[in-house]
Amino acid sequence: MGYLGTGNFHEGNSKIYEDLGIFTASNLIVSDLKKLFSLFENAFQRIRFSSLVVSPFDTRIKFSELILNEILHAQRGKEAYINLKLNNLVDKQMINLLYQASKSGVKIKLTVRGICCLIPGKAGLSENIEVRSIVGRYLEHSRVIEFGNAGNPLIYISSADWMGRNLDKRIEVSMPVLDKKLISELRSYFALQWSDNQKSRIIDVDQTNPYFIEGEAKIDAQQVRYNELKELL
Repeated sequence: MGYLGTGNFHEGNSKIYEDLGIFTASNLIVSDLKKLFSLFENAFQRIRFSSLVVSPFDTRIKFSELILNEILHAQRGKEAYINLKLNNLVDKQMINLLYQASKSGVKIKLTVRGICCLIPGKAGLSENIEVRSIVGRYLEHSRVIEFGNAGNPLIYISSADWMGRNLDKRIEVSMPVLDKKLISELRSYFALQWSDNQKSRIIDVDQTNPYFIEGEAKIDAQQVRYNELKELL
């Protein structure tokens, strides 16, 4: 049995941070977790992982490949999209790949709570990219990464933002979510965030960043999620 999450275990932070975590009995993932902890015991000796995506070794390479894969699907007329929930999007190389994907027809939705160096909605560059930011009662801290993969979605939870330090300079872990029920739940979670019309701002090309206010019903994604989890207690 193993546990992977998108944030830390600090008791104080847990009162104000929003994070995701998964318990798993997958032999492949648990085996990779054992390898991961052996990194710290063996002077960061290079290790090959079967399912986990680990910085500073694989994260940039893996997600670059998956973006390029979406571009290929779009060029072949197949379903192609990318949904990202990150705290910060800064890395120039990854941003340029997202621009390339947009120009190829890949539909991209980003929820980025903090720093976002990507410019959405710019003619000839990023018409197919939308970006929103939610700042509410809780600090949005989880990271969810989804690729359409021609109708067979690939989805990950991750500890890594797309910044140089997270991709190249320290240990960060992204985990593929394989259970169909959990995949559905994470996709619904992203859709709920995207529908927020109380705390969500639209990051726009002019940097006016107005609140997203569409829809008849008021939707505060954090409060909705809080109420759902409270019912489980």
